[in-house]
Amino acid sequence: MRNILHTPFNHCNLAKNISIVERLKGYKSRVEVLDDCPFHMLADRNWTLNRYKLLSFMRWPLIIYALLFFDTINYHSNYLAPSLIPERGRLKIIRKLRNFLIKNSVEAIDLKLFKFFKKKITVTFYGSDVRQVGYAKKNYKWHFSHEKLSLHNDTEDYLRKRRVSQFDKYADVIFTVTPDIFHSLPKRAVFLPYCYRQYPLPQLKPPPLSNSDPIIIGHAPSDANLKGTIYLKSAVNQLINQGYNVRLELIENVKNNQLIPKLAKVDILVDQLMLGYYGIISIEAMYLSKPVISFIFPGFIKLIPEEMQKELPIISANKHDIKSKIESLLNNKNKIIELGKKSKKYVTKWHSPDYAINYFHEKIKEAT
Repeated sequence: MRNILHTPFNHCNLAKNISIVERLKGYKSRVEVLDDCPFHMLADRNWTLNRYKLLSFMRWPLIIYALLFFDTINYHSNYLAPSLIPERGRLKIIRKLRNFLIKNSVEAIDLKLFKFFKKKITVTFYGSDVRQVGYAKKNYKWHFSHEKLSLHNDTEDYLRKRRVSQFDKYADVIFTVTPDIFHSLPKRAVFLPYCYRQYPLPQLKPPPLSNSDPIIIGHAPSDANLKGTIYLKSAVNQLINQGYNVRLELIENVKNNQLIPKLAKVDILVDQLMLGYYGIISIEAMYLSKPVISFIFPGFIKLIPEEMQKELPIISANKHDIKSKIESLLNNKNKIIELGKKSKKYVTKWHSPDYAINYFHEKIKEAT
């Protein structure tokens, strides 16, 4: 029976969602993090003690703890040892010296240690942690990197590429939860669907059948430039000016335990318009039987299982046609209800914790 550690982050609560089900299946599974997430994602322990100045020191006890008590280490986004940082700003010289010292001493030393002691090593990447923005800008005309406010930096692309190369040397399995970053990963990387969290369903907003109640469109602009929020706002304002009874509800600065009640009150969720796939917010919304609009790039969708492609109920929209896609739903409220039912069916099949766990451990077993 494996003792499994998820570390050093709990992005989108995926580590915790997986860990909960692993425990139900009899594994010893823990989520130990090195960050104080502003959205209060769940973890078994936060080794920073909520003080960032302790971050560099506390990683070392965590490495020893992992070495002593776990046989499988599932990294989320990064390794535990100090990693390189961009050499810019007023402290450029100090940052450059720091990177030189790390390169020649402790970079990825935890990966090397765990490999030496025959630990099973996996890593899960999420998107912005490894996305090669320069590549995307060159190859995808619709990508957010073409926006005026995009902060693309070649140095950060290099650092992401270097981090991936370290994991490629030592990890037994490399997972990605989104196909839009396959171009940034080794060919052996495999797709791992996000899983939703299991919880008692909150009271949901009644179906939007009455013309007196506004259709509420939810959107979580965790990165407004990346998600195309400005285009969504413009589209909703145009629809309001045309006389549609519609309202945009921005879900932002919300703690993890407040997200589901917020989503329960919307009729439609718009995820993003310039990334090419859908994220955890879409999965949580579909679990609540909400229809989802999100830009789906054909080149990415073909990288997920074929049956999953065929059953995907998400309406694809980009910054140019988002208004017409919303308008078609406003003119057919029965379709909102129909898509909501299809969304729930889809997500409980492809994004259930059981499906993700079985797939996760199947791939680890194949690498043994």
